[in-house]
Amino acid sequence: MSATDATAPPASPAPHPDRPHPAPHTPWGRVVGLGVAVAAVVGVLVLAFSWPAVTAEPKDLPVAVAGPPQAVAGLETTLDEAQPGAVDLVPVADRDAAVAAIQERDVYGAIVLGGAAEVLTASAASSVTNQLLTAAASQLQAGLAQQAAAGGDPAAAPTVTVTDVVPLSADDPRGTGLTAALFPLVLGGIVGGVAVSLLVVGALRRVLAVAVYSAVGGVVLVAVLQSWFGALQGDWWINAGAAALALAAVAAPITGFVALLGRAGIALGAVTMMLVANPISGATMPPEFLPGHWGEIGQWFPPGAGATLLRDLSYFPSADAGPAWLALGLWAAAGVLLSLVGHLRTAGGVEPDAEAARDEALERAALPASYAARFPDQLSGGERQRVGIARAIALRPRLLLLDEPVSALDVSVRAGILALLADLRSRLGLSCLLVAHDLAAVRHVADRTAVMHLGVIVEIGDTGSVFTDPRHPYTRALIDSTPRLSAPRRPPLPQIPGGLPELVHPRKGCAFAPRCAAARPTCFDDRPPEEAGPDARHTAACWFPVQQAPDRSEVPA
Repeated sequence: MSATDATAPPASPAPHPDRPHPAPHTPWGRVVGLGVAVAAVVGVLVLAFSWPAVTAEPKDLPVAVAGPPQAVAGLETTLDEAQPGAVDLVPVADRDAAVAAIQERDVYGAIVLGGAAEVLTASAASSVTNQLLTAAASQLQAGLAQQAAAGGDPAAAPTVTVTDVVPLSADDPRGTGLTAALFPLVLGGIVGGVAVSLLVVGALRRVLAVAVYSAVGGVVLVAVLQSWFGALQGDWWINAGAAALALAAVAAPITGFVALLGRAGIALGAVTMMLVANPISGATMPPEFLPGHWGEIGQWFPPGAGATLLRDLSYFPSADAGPAWLALGLWAAAGVLLSLVGHLRTAGGVEPDAEAARDEALERAALPASYAARFPDQLSGGERQRVGIARAIALRPRLLLLDEPVSALDVSVRAGILALLADLRSRLGLSCLLVAHDLAAVRHVADRTAVMHLGVIVEIGDTGSVFTDPRHPYTRALIDSTPRLSAPRRPPLPQIPGGLPELVHPRKGCAFAPRCAAARPTCFDDRPPEEAGPDARHTAACWFPVQQAPDRSEVPA
């Protein structure tokens, strides 16, 4: 040994071939970037949810007006001076026309001028507009009092009456139940779409899952809001259908995006519904309060259309709910169409669900999802075999062909793989065809065993019967030649004499006859038929089956 060898530090032990490689730490730059990104997401959420309330102000709010032209002109001047552009007065013939316009949701309220001034409101349409019109009634009362005082008779000022034409339900007098329920409607659609996308693999199966979820969810939602809280009014089953369609209009596009884009579609669908459509839905305030035309645009997204539809069905049966039904139906149909397109792409070889199926398959093979990014040289022998099993079950087969799956593994890892196969058979209902020379592995996994010699099955039966009562000499020879540790001293293992026969020109008769100690002339001349013994499920192709079963201590464990 040289001096260098004598002073060299001891070599580190080689890593165990089946010990998992630890996952590398996240780089510092990525840690900082993730922190900044999460903070940015929080900022976007705050902006999305606070923007409608901060920027809300009435603009061109439609309000009907009936009365003498001179009085109407004076009212318009007064309202413009108080808040320019807030109210858009819509002239109507009389009080009855004003009531009809409110019930059809053409206007939020009405002001009737003439002998007896009256302000008509609809608290069911919006609590915000109800408060605004009530304040307008006070201003109108003050103006009439000033006019009477200027005429020298303050007592002659008429009293302004406030009438709620479409009031809220007595069970929900402030409308908080109806308003608060609209956000869970959106959130429920998002949660349903995300859950279906994560838990169901297959575009068409997701369509069915969304349909079932929406139908059941609509019934549950209306049972809570209408039967329990009384926040909804009107026909129970129509409300349930509207709620179901609203849930489907939110959930179906998410699953459709997933069918086309994979997991990225979940983020796209959720962001679209929660951060874009929900703030402009007009669910908590009239769409006219939103800046620009965002209120009108929001009515064509599922949150806005769903909120409007449920409110119309509950309190405004005379209103035209067609646009809301149409908007929800278009979104639900678009989601189904995207799923069908994704299904066709999948059938053509593009698999947007591959990521979800891959992670699920790795989990079933007892490997974390992070192993999908590893290279073969980063995996141990047992892990590579598990990856191979995961790749096979990702296709959801009914039959799994296993050709020597544990022959290259050590004993401990081999036991783990065999236990995994048994678990997969039980959980997935798999049928496994195991090809192996390891008799112990065969006996551990298989329910039935077929022994093949030179491409011909010579014996087949239940595994326990084949190993404890072999009937073909070749099967008995295989069992006898298996090494065992059941006794401290044993004679040398028996060997099968002779060599393989000519395979190009196979001889007639039994192929094992030249190597069989019990062969007789008949064995060389005629191929033996498969004959059953006492057990009809256990057959052997032998003219003279083995009569003596091996001792149980000699059977491979």
